[in-house]
Amino acid sequence: MKTTLKFFVPTLLTFAFLIAFMTSTATGVQAQTTEDSAEVIADKNRLYEGCFLKDKAYNSADAAIKKAAMECGRDYLKKYEEKDKNDPDKAAITTYLRKKVDFYDKQIAADKEAARTKAIYDRYDNAYKAAKVSKNWTEVIAAGKAVLAEDADDIDTIIDLASIGFERTLETPPNYTYNADTVSYAKSAISKIEAGKESGTKFYGVYFVYKTKLNADGKNNTLGWMNYIIGFINNVGKTSVDKATVDSYYKAQQYKTSDIAKFPNVYQAVGSWYLAEFTKKDNERVAKIKAAGEKETDETKAIFALQKGIADRALEAYGRSYKVAKDVSTDTTATAAQRDAKGKFAASLMKTTITQIYQFRFDKKTVAANEVETYITKVLASPFTDPNAAFVPVAPVVPVTPTMPVKPEMTMPTKPVTTPTKPATPAKPVTKPAKKPGKK
Repeated sequence: MKTTLKFFVPTLLTFAFLIAFMTSTATGVQAQTTEDSAEVIADKNRLYEGCFLKDKAYNSADAAIKKAAMECGRDYLKKYEEKDKNDPDKAAITTYLRKKVDFYDKQIAADKEAARTKAIYDRYDNAYKAAKVSKNWTEVIAAGKAVLAEDADDIDTIIDLASIGFERTLETPPNYTYNADTVSYAKSAISKIEAGKESGTKFYGVYFVYKTKLNADGKNNTLGWMNYIIGFINNVGKTSVDKATVDSYYKAQQYKTSDIAKFPNVYQAVGSWYLAEFTKKDNERVAKIKAAGEKETDETKAIFALQKGIADRALEAYGRSYKVAKDVSTDTTATAAQRDAKGKFAASLMKTTITQIYQFRFDKKTVAANEVETYITKVLASPFTDPNAAFVPVAPVVPVTPTMPVKPEMTMPTKPVTTPTKPATPAKPVTKPAKKPGKK
């Protein structure tokens, strides 16, 4: 009997494997058997029979035993894989070992990668939870950036980071440290959502969720909020509303299923910008009248007509602010405090700003009861005009020096829905597998 056969004698399992393996893979291969020395046979038996196969060590539930078995298999391959490749009988063993060892190594690598990824998400989760007490939002932002380094399309984390930064601006005193990052994340969220990226949690956010019981349209609610956040932060530190903020607010309110469409201060801000434009034209007109010897000219009349057109747009904006505030004042789902505050706001806006603009626009010193409200209802039946659209001049009946109201103070925005109201079982990234739930 050949020495190679002696090596295969110890187990019936080996015989069964070899018969099956050789039948399926060795057809047409000319056997080139060689005899092993007694030392080699002993070494092979030690590594394969005594270590890898012993008590099925290669398949043990004990990680240490399985690891030791695979190390024996790896040692066997290192010593004999190349030497035995031309002997079908011996190659059957090395082929079997190679399959098992490679599969094991891939599993180990996958486990290490999963542990590494989990550590990144755990850091983010732990940082957020700790920051509720420690206020260390810098660590939260840093941990979130590490998450995005793993998955740049993680919509939920991007939404969270934008919301976290925005919420800091609402603190007392406001914290503007993260403004640049916040705007960047809000823009990124908009870009990715509009490009078709979906929320992995399905709730659009993890710690700040925008799909809620009160707002089932998480996608459009998120888009409205992200545009609003950009506009709000853009205007931080400025004494008046600028055009960039107006553009962001206008886009935000276009998502009609978003919370933002029901924010009075969004339309109030647009109206404030219109009044600022009105004032610029008024200053220009007054200067030209003075230069003409305190006389009206065709040019000043044209400016005055343009001011009337601006007044139309201001009425449209402030009218919407009034309408949404009034709606909240009668909304039974709102709290008593919210209804009272919005009711007072709506009444004040109608009595002062809107009525004064209306009187200027239509050359009236007094107005009848409900006259302005009726006009506003009619105006709001049409879509909100894009602030980028050109003003349409309105020829006045009698050109007189206009008096316009001072813009009202901006109201503070409402915070987005935070953790306490999020669904009970969202797919959280802290347990993120190789692929996020819902992602392709």
